[in-house]
Amino acid sequence: MRWWGPLLFAGMIGVAAADDGLFAEGRRLYMEGRRADGSALLARRDGDGRLQGRDMACVQCHRRSGAGTVEGVVIVPSIQGRVLFNPGSPPPGHLPRRAAGMALQDYGFRTRPAYDDISLARALREGIGAGGARFDGLMPRYDLSSRDIAALTAYLHSLDATPADGIDPQPGGAIRLATVILPDADPSQSAAMRAVLSTCVAERSPRPGSGRRPWTLDEWALSGPPETWRGQLEAFRMERPVFALLGGIGRDWAHVHAFCEANALPCLFPNTDAPGEQPPPHASMYLSPGVGVEAGVIAADLDESGDMPERLVQVFQRRDIGRYGAAALASALPGIPNRAVSSGADPGWIRAGEVLVLWLAPTDLASFFMAVPEPPDGVRVYLSASLAGFDTGVDTSLIPPPWRPAVRVVYPFDLPDLRLGRQVFNLGGWMAGHGLALVRSTARVQGDSFSACEVVARALYTLPEHPTREVLLERVEEAYAGAVATAYPRFTLGPGQRFGSKGAYLLKIMPDGKWQPQGAWRVP
Repeated sequence: MRWWGPLLFAGMIGVAAADDGLFAEGRRLYMEGRRADGSALLARRDGDGRLQGRDMACVQCHRRSGAGTVEGVVIVPSIQGRVLFNPGSPPPGHLPRRAAGMALQDYGFRTRPAYDDISLARALREGIGAGGARFDGLMPRYDLSSRDIAALTAYLHSLDATPADGIDPQPGGAIRLATVILPDADPSQSAAMRAVLSTCVAERSPRPGSGRRPWTLDEWALSGPPETWRGQLEAFRMERPVFALLGGIGRDWAHVHAFCEANALPCLFPNTDAPGEQPPPHASMYLSPGVGVEAGVIAADLDESGDMPERLVQVFQRRDIGRYGAAALASALPGIPNRAVSSGADPGWIRAGEVLVLWLAPTDLASFFMAVPEPPDGVRVYLSASLAGFDTGVDTSLIPPPWRPAVRVVYPFDLPDLRLGRQVFNLGGWMAGHGLALVRSTARVQGDSFSACEVVARALYTLPEHPTREVLLERVEEAYAGAVATAYPRFTLGPGQRFGSKGAYLLKIMPDGKWQPQGAWRVP
């Protein structure tokens, strides 16, 4: 592997010496590639000529955490203050292979002295590290003033300066995790998640004497109306802080999402069809956008058809999660008149040339079709599989035969038989070995919870000696291959991505009640 020399260095040790303005300037340089006056950071790189701005910002390679990453054969080392301003050292337990007659040449960032004022200027402007090694050609050479360097120094010291909550400070102390169970979750689904998650965490947690921190899993079970959930979450956090939330289950996740984002608390792969939207997720990672991606696929299908409707008519329960899907679709098609209709309202409004979107749970769906036994001519219909409870399979008996030719089911899951076969292969043996049963009615939650545990376990095993939550998020982005039993046909993550699955199928219903995909998996 090649390695990039550290992007930022410092001779000024101590955050306390830096004023708030200096820190803010350093953050802007690091995150945006811009100076205090708004001008772009200038740099040059071998073969690329002059470069500037955000493309040259430190965050692009060293990540928000400063912990670095690996890009192919290129190692991007940590530039966190705790690492950078001390001599380089190999990771604990690191013992390179040696061969007789061959000398070992370790990476320069592991053998260098600590950076100081003199090595600072040379490293940033000439690309030569503290130990005298020349950096890889991919490492930019920057035009930085002394003030810029001092500002970056102040910001780098902050990256790992504060120990993360939820980690026992004693050597070998535990990393505490928690899972949230909302009162709107189905009890059988909650029990299935709890069984898989607790078993997986107990099995994957490092054992005593392994040299790694063990993990514990708490349960935060909420109660009462949604407006009280945020306060309950805060009470749990204050009483027993955790490093991250793992899994969890609930129909409407917006309050938990807001809590996690406000506290920069990683909230990793809850079982929900309604992830929070505001603020945009950073600390939160989701299995799928749920009703949001259903709305995106509907909008994309209408756009591709070239036949935009005269009006959207969206039917949903005002207090159910269908309201999020309806809002997302209205936002995706701002030029189309939109009418939101409460379930149970007089159905006489639907007309030819319109598009009807049903965001309805099974009982509401049955009531709707009872009130409207046949669709008006020329009406196109989309039906949310998430709301209709079709995640375990499409129950076409809910859709009366006269409606079937007009209906397209938006299905953000893998096709049922393919998914079940994959879950039996990747999960069934593990569950049987632990006295658990893979059941069709709960297989989605079981597979998603197992995958969440596997991905997060891989990330936890790669954390540095002094972990931060930002590093955890970045390691989770890199560990998505552990998601082998999800309900989705494709599951990938990357830098800044917060949804593992990103698409849906459109299913058409045949006159005999059978269904089939209309085209391939769609990513809006």
